[in-house]
Amino acid sequence: MAQQRASQSGSERGSKDAASAAKDVVEGVQEKVGAVAQDAADAVQAKAEDIRDNVKDTAADAADSARENAAAALEGGAKRVGEMGGDGMAAPATDFAAGGMRDAAQYLRANETDEIWADVERYVRRYPARSLFAAIAAGVVVGKILR
Repeated sequence: MAQQRASQSGSERGSKDAASAAKDVVEGVQEKVGAVAQDAADAVQAKAEDIRDNVKDTAADAADSARENAAAALEGGAKRVGEMGGDGMAAPATDFAAGGMRDAAQYLRANETDEIWADVERYVRRYPARSLFAAIAAGVVVGKILR
């Protein structure tokens, strides 16, 4: 009987040791899986940040290119408008319009896109009604051009 108890005690101890070893293995696997998952999440986040930066740079480049194209178009338009006035009665009006177009082109070239947007926001906040009417007028003009 004493031998049976010793045998049971030994097998219980062996079962507890096996259970403890299995628990340690499971905990080790969980830690490794957690570390791999964290590494994957970090890699995904880093890739997402890279993509975001690339998109931001591409958008900034496109905005700068569009700004330069608009400035060139304004200068070309100013030249044509200035030539239309000639020496007649319309000359002061066409000269004024051409001058405004040249000033706008110069403004576009002298300022970065972020500065231009900030100026637009300030203007709209300062003159909301005027800005609304200008937006409506621009919409009408664009609508007529696109028809």
